[in-house]
Amino acid sequence: MCVLRHLASSDDSSCTNLAVSPLSLHAALALLAAGARGATLDEIADFLGPAGGRAHATLASYVATRVLADGGGGGEGGLALGFANGVWIDADLQLQASFARVAAEQYRLPRRGAPGLLQTHAGGGEEPDQPVDRERDGRPIKDLLPAGSLHHGSPAVLANALYFKDAWQRRFDACLTRDEAFFLHDDGYVRVPFMSNTSSKLYIACRPGYKVLRLPYARGGAQCRLCSMYIYLPDAHDGLQSLLDKLSADPALLESSGTLADEVPVRAFRVPKFTVSYKTNLTEMLRDLGLLLRSTASPLTSLTWWSGRRSRSSCRTSTTGPWWR
Repeated sequence: MCVLRHLASSDDSSCTNLAVSPLSLHAALALLAAGARGATLDEIADFLGPAGGRAHATLASYVATRVLADGGGGGEGGLALGFANGVWIDADLQLQASFARVAAEQYRLPRRGAPGLLQTHAGGGEEPDQPVDRERDGRPIKDLLPAGSLHHGSPAVLANALYFKDAWQRRFDACLTRDEAFFLHDDGYVRVPFMSNTSSKLYIACRPGYKVLRLPYARGGAQCRLCSMYIYLPDAHDGLQSLLDKLSADPALLESSGTLADEVPVRAFRVPKFTVSYKTNLTEMLRDLGLLLRSTASPLTSLTWWSGRRSRSSCRTSTTGPWWR
């Protein structure tokens, strides 16, 4: 929530939509902390929160190896879930043995090396060993690292990828999709497609200053996971920033299947059909949030810290189901 609030309050956020994956950021920082020492480790642990470095490492490892592992391929409209960590280093370098062991055992992270990794990227060549994009039939994700994001002081690249796709528990009827007014924070509005269905009961809660809708996905995968999308709607057209401030100040206000367990009668409801994609420079964002990483000692190799950290997230909803990556 702090990350989303920070991005929403920036000067360039007024004319764009935001899509972020806090889980991916937490996993990347926890993995980074697994190889850090001294002041660097203390700084990362303080940034992640009061639970302590060990608790955050346990959470990230549990997510990587249990919660989001082997989520299936999404055949016949079922659940497709992927979560992976990766590190790329130049083949002439070597990971510290302790970090390589922890990364492989607790984060399911393979080591990926390539001769001249940094020189190849700097020269505009193909990036080796790109992560796979399920949405595009197994083809590599392109432009993962923008031109100029690596240099000769960057001996390693640490990455995290999260992919989620599932069908709604109750699908929307495409015949009921209509263009309606979507109100903006500046009191203006645009007309966008809104989805609907014939459900007479939904998981909805009215809280002071906002409402929350829970849309369950179909249970899928070998573990029959129950996942849901939560949509928060401020009462005021310009109330998004205040809502983010409120939820950031008290994360206990975030809903779950436990707090939104009962369906209530509704007369009608509409959900906008949208596609959102967002890129940001994590180096600048983390610095603004207080993570400076002044240490020059690298947790991954015996060389200097790498300087490029970037985030790219996309989310799309449709009448059959959403996907996130």
